[in-house]
Amino acid sequence: MRVSPFAMAAFVLSLIGLGLAVGVQGEHRPLIIGATAAIALASFAVLLYTMPPIHTHGIRTEDFDTWVELGETAAGLRGMKSRDKQVAAQIVAADMNSLAINAGLLDSRLAFLYGKHGYDKLTKDKLHNEAKRLAKAVRKNAKNISKLENWSLENMSPMLEEFESCASGYDRIANKLHHYEGERPEIVKANLEPLRRTAEKLSANLRSGRSNLENYFKRAGKSRRA
Repeated sequence: MRVSPFAMAAFVLSLIGLGLAVGVQGEHRPLIIGATAAIALASFAVLLYTMPPIHTHGIRTEDFDTWVELGETAAGLRGMKSRDKQVAAQIVAADMNSLAINAGLLDSRLAFLYGKHGYDKLTKDKLHNEAKRLAKAVRKNAKNISKLENWSLENMSPMLEEFESCASGYDRIANKLHHYEGERPEIVKANLEPLRRTAEKLSANLRSGRSNLENYFKRAGKSRRA
């Protein structure tokens, strides 16, 4: 089984980073460890995704080892102070990178099903194009959100609006997949159901991320005025 050397290197480096984070002292030690652990998990998911896919009767089956388990996006910001901006950025960037990985996986799976027998409506609606556009937007936000110069409510507002736009896009994908499920044979439904759940989860996480970020900046604003 061939594994990408770049994916393997990223995973090894993330483990080294996790080891270094364990040695960090201070009140934010658990948060830093959590953020680096999330990055290690994301790197591991990418490593697994570079491995050859599993197939059954010509249709890829879902291997959930390649999906990143997502908690609530930016939940680590709760209770954080505005002076902890660098730590906050690391936490949110790790969460967004996990979202970006799952967005990319959803895109690739829908693209794989495009044109396959039994997926006529998915093919006709070109759902993979919408998923590709959304995955690109999520990756862009994941990159931009790690830049400290963006960490003000004024600079972050356009990004937060895009969170909502992407969430609405994933709602549309989930609704269409739900509709397809009801009209297709069981083997088709078995492939579509986890994709629908992923779209629903991406939508929910983008909205929770927006809410947690907005609350963080509101607290920061009150702190400066106090």
